[in-house]
Amino acid sequence: MKTKRLRSTILLFICACLLLSTVRAQVFAQSFDLQALKQEAAKRKQIFLTRAEILAGAKKEGKLKVVPGFTKEGIPDMVAAFKKKYPFIKNISWDVVTGSVATQREVMALAAGSKQTDVLNVSTAVLDSYVDRHLMKAYDFQGMVQAGELKIPLKMVQGVMVWTGNSISIIAYSTLVVPPEKAPKNWNDCLDPQWKGKVAVDTRGRYLARVYPAWTAEQLLDFAKKLKNNDPKWVRGQTSTMPRLTSGELALFCGANLHSTNRVLVKDPSAPIKIVVPDPVGMTTGDHAAIYTKAENPHAGLLWIEFTASKEGQEVRDSFNPGDGSYLVEGTLANKLVGTTKVSVCADLECLSKQREVGERIIVEAWKFPKAGR
Repeated sequence: MKTKRLRSTILLFICACLLLSTVRAQVFAQSFDLQALKQEAAKRKQIFLTRAEILAGAKKEGKLKVVPGFTKEGIPDMVAAFKKKYPFIKNISWDVVTGSVATQREVMALAAGSKQTDVLNVSTAVLDSYVDRHLMKAYDFQGMVQAGELKIPLKMVQGVMVWTGNSISIIAYSTLVVPPEKAPKNWNDCLDPQWKGKVAVDTRGRYLARVYPAWTAEQLLDFAKKLKNNDPKWVRGQTSTMPRLTSGELALFCGANLHSTNRVLVKDPSAPIKIVVPDPVGMTTGDHAAIYTKAENPHAGLLWIEFTASKEGQEVRDSFNPGDGSYLVEGTLANKLVGTTKVSVCADLECLSKQREVGERIIVEAWKFPKAGR
């Protein structure tokens, strides 16, 4: 009897040792993996930080300066929500930079070191200016997201940047002119002769270029040529076109911005406008956030980028500009409307460059406008 008890005790002891060894091995493996990730990032001249390092650094910094890419009106709400989540970051200041002239001025100031910020809003239109002047700190966002050190949808990562907003090209139509049975369903409905002379098209080719890469450049150019042959009403500016749609002067707006159209419906839910999400739906990424090379509070900046990409941050964003929030985040207007529709979106910087090129070709080759029309 004593021998059996002794055997049982020994077996239990061995099992406990094996379990402890397994736990230790898992902890060691996890530690080794993170160290390996750090080393791999370093080889690529990138920075990999653990969650603990980011939080510890942000607590030590205690402040933050950002240049958000979304509308000025929504920044105070986003700042308030962020401070509520991270109360140890007590001092947050922000600046707004809009327009090509202001952007170029900011790039020069950052390059000279005469302006300080922690989080940049990178304009992809002049991306080379940021790259050539080494203005973006090379964090390994992809590695940190894949390892779970930052909670950001992986598709939002574009190199050393993270995009947290998007602009979606949809078809808006006037119910005063278009009966339900003739409502457009897809891009080709913009070519229907029954709407000849009543289709609004923005002269800036970028709104149609968003359908690249789902459509090839040649497919888009062919579509743009056919669209021109339907005698469209050329417009420039989303907001100024909406009253012409609500009055019935225009029947369709092919390539309208989702958030611009929805803004009208928020102000007046009874406005005679309806939204159609064509398949594929054209989309371009926005609010490309990166950490400034000379950031004084880079860890707090990483938390800010993560927060604006989170469901909580996206809810705040959608509250002040519905349709501008990312389609990748559940609960946003874009996510609800897009659903299972095929999304045409560039996942890398090379594609973004090609998309801009396609936009210019639409203007010059298909529509025969000068480049200034973009």
